[in-house]
Amino acid sequence: MASNRLEQSLEDLESLIEIIIKYRKGEVDYSKTEPFDSLYTLNNEYHEQCGVIVIGAEGAKLIHAIATRHMPNDLRSNVPIGQFSDVLKQQIFEQLVPVMKTIDKTFIQAAIDKSTTKLRRQLTKYTFYVPILFFNEFKAESSPFEYGGMKVHPLDESFKYFDRIKSERQRAKEFYQHFNAIVEVKVDGINKDVAYSKATRVIKAFLGVCKMLFPVSPSLLICPDDGLIDRFSYNLHTEGDSAPYIDSSSTIGCAVREGWREDLLSDSTYYSIVSKVLQNHLRNESESVLANRVVDALITYHDAFIENNSYFRVVKLVSAVERVYSTKTTKTKTIKCKECDSEIKIEGYLATKSFIEKGSTLLRGIKEKPQSIQLGNKLREYYGLRSEVLHGSFSFVEDNFPKNTNELEELVAEIIACSTMFYFRNGIFKVTKDTELDSLYEKLSIYFDQTLEKSDMEVFDG
Repeated sequence: MASNRLEQSLEDLESLIEIIIKYRKGEVDYSKTEPFDSLYTLNNEYHEQCGVIVIGAEGAKLIHAIATRHMPNDLRSNVPIGQFSDVLKQQIFEQLVPVMKTIDKTFIQAAIDKSTTKLRRQLTKYTFYVPILFFNEFKAESSPFEYGGMKVHPLDESFKYFDRIKSERQRAKEFYQHFNAIVEVKVDGINKDVAYSKATRVIKAFLGVCKMLFPVSPSLLICPDDGLIDRFSYNLHTEGDSAPYIDSSSTIGCAVREGWREDLLSDSTYYSIVSKVLQNHLRNESESVLANRVVDALITYHDAFIENNSYFRVVKLVSAVERVYSTKTTKTKTIKCKECDSEIKIEGYLATKSFIEKGSTLLRGIKEKPQSIQLGNKLREYYGLRSEVLHGSFSFVEDNFPKNTNELEELVAEIIACSTMFYFRNGIFKVTKDTELDSLYEKLSIYFDQTLEKSDMEVFDG
């Protein structure tokens, strides 16, 4: 397998050399190249002997393909592929200039090895301490707890760096005063901003799963990236002939939910499964489609709650469900002509059909048949509403939009939770293809067809 990859990369490198020669000889027809084609270069800085070596967009794609093919697993999720591609490109340049070496498998392997060694030396262990607005019950006397590879501390004198925060200038201290907890996250990376982004993704997924601890008060669970600090609104109005009155509201305030710690940290539950998924995501042991879909869904679910616009909150809630499914695989749709009885088969993604079918299949596993059918219809209704908002067929000036999203919030939470448990029992860290995911749902649907009207998902093992 490794030999085949090297052979393919050798072919790509030989094609790259041909492209370079064409540019050097002025044999390139720029009318057939991409815009700004000459800005794609092999070397980032001007070289005294050879100047700037242009490779064009086509050459850049070849280097990117080589980088994608050979990026080691231990770097893949800690280093952006574009960064590995840039280092590899520079290494190829250094092996070509000033004296071009023989282009063979040894050449390409040396470039790959030196590039990976350089990146590994740059790997740094970052520890981020991200403040969050957490449950009101998480007060000064609370003890830290661990979840999903993270550690959550009360943001008070017990936190080891609290004095460092207090020593900061006034504006920084005021910033931290908005939060009542701080999350410690360890991430490996070579770029602090990229590593921080990864840390906040996991924290948002964590806050998303906390929001599923129903019933939770309407107050938000937020982190700094949500941009909701000090968001207050006021409404000056009169009612009839009454004196002017000002209503005030705030999106900030600790959420209230008694017993959250016991439920969140209990063993053998949905929450313990999510903890394993998040821990795996931080360790980067797997690039599983299913595990990543769960994290994506939880992040989107969290983002829905910080969306003030009710129209787009519906869009994000439905998108959270889409994240746990696959709608990328093509299906065949048969259209029958009413006049001549002829049939036409059309290949397409059929995203709506796939979305509804998978959601309805999962609901069959957790609800009685009448209720699962009713909720399946609700899911179809909300999906249609989401499409109308996105595609412009729904007017924002109409008043027939749902006044709140409480029903959809609970439905989405149930589907994400059910999907997570289903995936956990059927290869959440192994299934990597969308076709495999489709196959799982087909098996689940057949299983329910062959059993009683109310089925227990605990029994199913795909």
